[in-house]
Amino acid sequence: MQEKTNDTKNTKVKPTKVKKKNPIVSFVKETRSELGKIVWPTRKQTINYTIIVCVGIVIAGIFLSAFDYGFTSLFNYLIKLMTV
Repeated sequence: MQEKTNDTKNTKVKPTKVKKKNPIVSFVKETRSELGKIVWPTRKQTINYTIIVCVGIVIAGIFLSAFDYGFTSLFNYLIKLMTV
């Protein structure tokens, strides 16, 4: 690296070394900072959301089971018609 000289003072300016940050340490610091910005749900909200998800799963299960039963019955009926 070349040293720079200043024309007005005739003094040498040494280049400054840029200290590299450890990427892992930087990542952890940024992550902790972002976690501090999160607005966490209250216990009551978490319980309500859990109940909503469970009810949704039960409804989806009933819906899919009904379709499965209906299609199974339909295909069994069609198979019986074809074998007669």
